[in-house]
Amino acid sequence: MSDSVESGFEHESPQMIKKNVIGRLSQTHAIPISSSKEFDCCIPITTEGLYDGCLNRCPDFSSLDFASETVEDTDKELQRRTKEAEARILFLSEALEKESFLRDSGFAVSSLIQTVRHLMEEKINVTLEVLELLRSRIADRACARQELRMVRAEFELQTKKIEKEKHVIKLGLEKELDRRLSDWSLKLEKYQSEEQRLRERARELVEHNVSLQREVSTFNEKETRNRSIVTYSAEQFKSLSMKVENLSNENEDLRKNLSQFEQEKMIEGLRQGYHDKIDKKKSGEKNEGKVKKLQMEQIRLTGVELSLRRELESCRLEVDSLRHENIDLWNSLNGTTNDIGGLTFKLDKEIQNRICCLQDQGLSMLNESTHLSSKLIEFIKGKAIHNQLRVTQQGLDGQFLIESDMKVWGFKRRIQNLARNLETISTLVHEKSSSVASNSHLTSMNPDVPTKLNKRSSEELTRTEIKTERLLTSLLREKLYSKELEVEQLQAEVSAAVRGNDILRCEVQNAMDNISCLTHRLKDLGLQMLKKDENEICIWNDLQESNMSGITKELAILRGVLPMVSQERDLTWEEVKQYAEKNMVLNSEINALKKIEGLDDDILLKEGQITILKDTLNNNNKSIDLLGSVDSISEFLLQ
Repeated sequence: MSDSVESGFEHESPQMIKKNVIGRLSQTHAIPISSSKEFDCCIPITTEGLYDGCLNRCPDFSSLDFASETVEDTDKELQRRTKEAEARILFLSEALEKESFLRDSGFAVSSLIQTVRHLMEEKINVTLEVLELLRSRIADRACARQELRMVRAEFELQTKKIEKEKHVIKLGLEKELDRRLSDWSLKLEKYQSEEQRLRERARELVEHNVSLQREVSTFNEKETRNRSIVTYSAEQFKSLSMKVENLSNENEDLRKNLSQFEQEKMIEGLRQGYHDKIDKKKSGEKNEGKVKKLQMEQIRLTGVELSLRRELESCRLEVDSLRHENIDLWNSLNGTTNDIGGLTFKLDKEIQNRICCLQDQGLSMLNESTHLSSKLIEFIKGKAIHNQLRVTQQGLDGQFLIESDMKVWGFKRRIQNLARNLETISTLVHEKSSSVASNSHLTSMNPDVPTKLNKRSSEELTRTEIKTERLLTSLLREKLYSKELEVEQLQAEVSAAVRGNDILRCEVQNAMDNISCLTHRLKDLGLQMLKKDENEICIWNDLQESNMSGITKELAILRGVLPMVSQERDLTWEEVKQYAEKNMVLNSEINALKKIEGLDDDILLKEGQITILKDTLNNNNKSIDLLGSVDSISEFLLQ
């Protein structure tokens, strides 16, 4: 190699040698571009990129194996080049140390040697840098390879974990899908059944609609028939009205003629009567006393007739009752089956009378309660209208309240008595009906009962008589107790009336006292007026007697005081009037407010009823729309 160099330097110029050295250095530092681009250590490898690639596409382990093989090839290539660079550095360093070819040369090329030396040093430096670069590149690639292994292991773990999660999610989704399928199948069956029901309901509604249309058609036919009847009747009415008008005109003419005839007849009768009165006037004066006596006797006889009729009616009732008793006794003596009816005749009669009495009492209580309620309502209305007379009517209000309380208490007692009497009568009727039913049952069961009844002992008869008498005495005792209660009620009413009379006396006494006080006040006012008149007379006399100057001064003072007093009097009177007007206005406002409150309550009630009716109508409309239209059925099924 030294021979070649020496021969080269001997036959070539320094410029050519420089160019050759630079070309060789460039050839030794030439690195393939593809390898630098393919294995760039400045591009970082991150887990996010790996995850992004994992998420964007499925992992390809064959491509990863191929990439690992290419990485190993590039590592071998880099190691080979590092060895070549080291050998090159050794060669260049040896060549630099020798420099023998320059020293043995026969011509002075110091400048060229210096430049070549610099170039050689630069070349060594460049090769050292390339060597360091290659070593750093190899170290970076080893680190990257280690990181790639770690990332690959992590990627495999992540993929396994994702596959497990995918499997779990798949199982959960399958279960949820099965559950939802079952739910939707149940809902579908339910909706199908509901659809069937709604179709049946729609069919029923259609049938009902058809029936309603038939009824409407029948109603229309009836309406047309009725209209024809109405038109015919209107025509008849017109004809009859014309006839009636004609008859009324004829009747009016006849009335006029009849009135004229009656007037003429009355005039003739008056004339005849006047003549008769003139003739009988003298004889009539004598008969007036007899006529009065006859009228009094007629009145007395009518009263006697009424009393006799009442007695006759009572006697007739007694005769009927005695006839029934005799018939029952005769039947009992003859041994017929109606002896028990004879024994219970009095009991039936008393029960009937008691029932009538209780009915009368109940009706009277109801009438009195209605009358009392009407009086209470009238009293409340009068109290609301005449609110200004509250002070004067306190006594009457107290009396009315006491009477009302007593009447209410009496109503309660009488109602209790009525309930008790009805209960006792019901028990008596029940016992009687049970006894009669038992006897009738015995007679129906045993056809030989009449013969046995004829053989019944007197003890059984007396026992039945005692039983009926006991029932009759209990009924009479209850009647006596009711009479005692009525007496107590009357006593209570009398005491209430006495108390009311006392209250009225007190009120009358108070009114008399007030009247006496007012009369005393009037007398005092009269005396004061007399005193004022006397004072005025005295003042006038004093004015006439005194000097004119003093009189004028006093008169001026009195004239100044008098308008003030009159003004104060007018003001007080106006204030009294204003207060009275304000009181009346306030009372009217109170009544108006009460009416407004009542109207508000009515309005709220009506609004509530209207809202309820609207809700019911809306619900009915919704139900009709839902049941009647196919679109609503489909919407309901979709919902």
